[in-house]
Amino acid sequence: MRVLAYQVKMLKKINRLRVARHFKRAYEKGQSISGRFVKIRAFHNFHTPKAPAKIAVVISKKVFSRSVDRNLWRRRAKSIMQGLIGPLNGWEIVINFNGAIKTADFPALKEDLTKCLEKLQSH
Repeated sequence: MRVLAYQVKMLKKINRLRVARHFKRAYEKGQSISGRFVKIRAFHNFHTPKAPAKIAVVISKKVFSRSVDRNLWRRRAKSIMQGLIGPLNGWEIVINFNGAIKTADFPALKEDLTKCLEKLQSH
């Protein structure tokens, strides 16, 4: 039996980015911030600044060919984001993983995501 070093928390339904035009807006008009393992594309909707943050995690088949691995890292990222989502109201965020994630562990990913979100909030 595998013991996890973290507690898995799913994103609430209200915090999930699912609309295609919101993805497109984040990619085309949003800010881009790169970390060691992730690249964040985020659009701040100033018309609805009090709306809850919307987050999506994208992992390419080029990074992990097995869906089991993609889903594991997706769950980990969502678990981290659940704890950091509070001050991100009004943001639409897409998190993309790069190939360096293969050498990472959970604490390293958490540190990287935290630093990227701090950069995002300071812009």
